Amino acid sequence: MPAEEDIKALFGRYMDMWNDRDFAGMAALFTEPTVSVGLDGPTIIPDNAAMAASLKARFDKLEAENFDHTEIEAVDVQFADADTATADLKNVRRLRRDGSAIDELDALYILNRIGGKWKLSVAMAGAPGWRENK
Repeated sequence: MPAEEDIKALFGRYMDMWNDRDFAGMAALFTEPTVSVGLDGPTIIPDNAAMAASLKARFDKLEAENFDHTEIEAVDVQFADADTATADLKNVRRLRRDGSAIDELDALYILNRIGGKWKLSVAMAGAPGWRENK
């Protein structure tokens, strides 16, 4: 399977785990440590146990808003070299049970191939269109 399809498949597994609330499974897809950058600034997450706890805390907030599932419109993969890539996720929508959106965002991930497997090493998220020239 070519590398781009490997990365897109990784995001398919990530979304399945996300929607199933499989925190340990999601955390295992990240490097140790991982850098997460959001509206509150950057956070270094030292290991997969801390990533699982971070994801659980994020879900606790979403569940309070009747969260049901997340959908991604598109994943665009670009390669820096054979073992480093970015994945640009467009129109990520976190939806309630009634189909209304809790929030929408765009995300950018940096991935590294380590031991033959792609891992998420940096996660950045912001409002839709945050990287577009204005």
